[in-house]
Amino acid sequence: YSFYYYYNAAHQENSRVKYEDSEPHLIKAQQMAEGFDQKKLVLTERIRFHRLKFNTETALNLALELDSLCCSVNRIDNSACNVLIEIYTELKEYEKALPYYERLSKQYNDASNLICEAMFLEMKLNRSEEAIAICEILLSRIPEDHMKQYPIGISPHAETILHIGEIFWHANKPKEAKFY
Repeated sequence: YSFYYYYNAAHQENSRVKYEDSEPHLIKAQQMAEGFDQKKLVLTERIRFHRLKFNTETALNLALELDSLCCSVNRIDNSACNVLIEIYTELKEYEKALPYYERLSKQYNDASNLICEAMFLEMKLNRSEEAIAICEILLSRIPEDHMKQYPIGISPHAETILHIGEIFWHANKPKEAKFY
């Protein structure tokens, strides 16, 4: 049998919640994996399997292995970041999750990842100054007169502005929050 036979069998078993048959197929597929794409594919499915089975420690180790694999091949492949953030947050190991937020924010440099990073800093780590610094970056990207073009609540920046207000509120800065 080939890599794809074992991988597809495991994927179908995970999808049908037949977990007991899945792991042996995944291990066999991982042993047969050739090249980055196959290794990444099977590691991702193994992580999914262990997350579904609530095997957090094993999922964490596999996610770290995936992250190491991705970084060794391609410096900007952050495929494991989201699952590492989720796992570390579940484990309440917030400091360990922060570098993965930072990597995503740098890679995509978009409002949603920066908002998540700022909210995470403020709400989980109680680091208001850093969260507010990120808010200032976000605010600098929004044109000052953007509200003139849109009715209230319709601005494409409305969600960003709402989250900035939340961050100021959590940082105990109600005066700043009321403007957002």
